[in-house]
Amino acid sequence: MCPAPGLGGLNGALDSPDLFSMKSLILLSGGVDSAACAAFYSRLGHSVRGLFVDYGQPVRSVERESAAKVAAHYSIPLQSVVCQGPEANFSGEISGRNAFLITTAMVFNPKWTGIIALGIHAGTEYYDCGHTFVEDISRVVEGYSDGRVALGVPFLNWTKKMIWDFCLANHVPVEITWSCEVGPKTPCGKCLSCRELEAIYARQTDLPPFSVPIIMRVLGLFLAFVLLRGATRREP
Repeated sequence: MCPAPGLGGLNGALDSPDLFSMKSLILLSGGVDSAACAAFYSRLGHSVRGLFVDYGQPVRSVERESAAKVAAHYSIPLQSVVCQGPEANFSGEISGRNAFLITTAMVFNPKWTGIIALGIHAGTEYYDCGHTFVEDISRVVEGYSDGRVALGVPFLNWTKKMIWDFCLANHVPVEITWSCEVGPKTPCGKCLSCRELEAIYARQTDLPPFSVPIIMRVLGLFLAFVLLRGATRREP
């Protein structure tokens, strides 16, 4: 069983009555972590919205598609922002990425009051996935918003495996998510996100550690086929 995560930067409490009436804007990339984040705040009873940011990443098309599916699953509105600039090599640790996503959410939602949340977690060496970054960017967010906006990082102290277990326990539709950083159309099986999911899958099954995103996509197609076949049979 996973311990209850915090709502805010480091040690947000779950028992504060004010938190349950708040609004949460989820940085929704279409991956497992952000889908879990949407599920987490939805289960708390927050008014949840999603934000997808296209900053020229090679997997933006499939990420946007997955983000839309996650938003539809949880019946939450999805805002999309497209940012253009010179071509860049977006692979591995992208300098400034999470800070850019957070401030983009603030720029395009200037009157927002509530939480801006993202699904960063423990177990990575990336600066913008750790405690120091959260402390630093939380001060920026608070300063820009005069305290109206708080940063939500419910999985900051969780491992990827803990997020995966949360997804399974809470029926998060992982089969419609996309977590590969490279793509652009099929999972590379080599990036950090692919390796994290492959390691989890390898520990939970006797099968070889094939690319988890591919397996989830195949499972989703199979389920869709079964449902369609059943609906066809019921037609007069």
